[in-house]
Amino acid sequence: MLGRQQSDQIHQPTPLLASPAVEVDRVVISDSAGKTTLEKRGGNWILPEMADLPADSPRLTAAIESIATASTTWPVTSTTASHERFEVARDKFQRRIRLYRGENNAADFYLGTSPGLRQVHLRRAGSDDVYKVELSAADLPASDEDWLDKGLLAVAGPEQIRGVDYTLRKNDSGSWTLEQESGATAGDGPALDQDKARQLASAISQLRVQGVAAKPASPPDTGEAEPADQVALVVDTADGQKTFRFRAVDSTYYVQRDDIDTLFTLGQYDYDRIAGLRLAGLHMETVTADVDTAVTTKDNIDDETDTAAANPAEPAEG
Repeated sequence: MLGRQQSDQIHQPTPLLASPAVEVDRVVISDSAGKTTLEKRGGNWILPEMADLPADSPRLTAAIESIATASTTWPVTSTTASHERFEVARDKFQRRIRLYRGENNAADFYLGTSPGLRQVHLRRAGSDDVYKVELSAADLPASDEDWLDKGLLAVAGPEQIRGVDYTLRKNDSGSWTLEQESGATAGDGPALDQDKARQLASAISQLRVQGVAAKPASPPDTGEAEPADQVALVVDTADGQKTFRFRAVDSTYYVQRDDIDTLFTLGQYDYDRIAGLRLAGLHMETVTADVDTAVTTKDNIDDETDTAAANPAEPAEG
């Protein structure tokens, strides 16, 4: 009985994280291809090795919370020879996770093979014990690109949008008004389609990049201040003004914002619905031709009805 009590005490659940999750301010994740470092500054997570660009804070916070709620009990094995088989050895592992609180190490462990759905074999650094825990290595990638906040260029609450040949302004009622590049108002031409204006504003506020881009080949020098194939878009909000510059080069789509000195790639769908939009695409679709055709068709039917009524068919002779 005493031996069992001692064994139970030895294998009481032990948290993976030695500090509260909220106190973790640096995370280092490694795999066989490299590593990524994430740091918390001013309450936000950033990527110091990627020009201090913002990391996906909600995703990282959730990952740290999952580590904080995980614990180890009975080891699956305690033999050094098993480390390589479970891929938790120092020179063969799927992930190595190190979490810090200031300069203090709050957790240091290896993740290896998966024995089941959202389960993984784990070994703490400096220990031979291998455990099965409720975590997923897929939730902890070791690449800066994977942790980049893909929505970092999105602008919430646009109040004015100035495109290539139009300016949209949002009024106090929440509706949009249209001004053409020449200064003419919407009343001087086709009516603005409010749904299309709202779709553009939504696309800007939900813009997501694909990743950091290498700079595309420079266009021919035309003497212009900006490349001829570059599309500028200026967005005003209550917090200030942001200028976007879009380019499409060999089926690759690029975007940059004036306050971030980094070029990004984006998908064709987002490029087309923002940079590809022109004045004509904001107008209400005209249905005049259809209405005229319908009226003409109705008049023809009425004429045929009147003729039939005036000349009733004679009964056939027996």
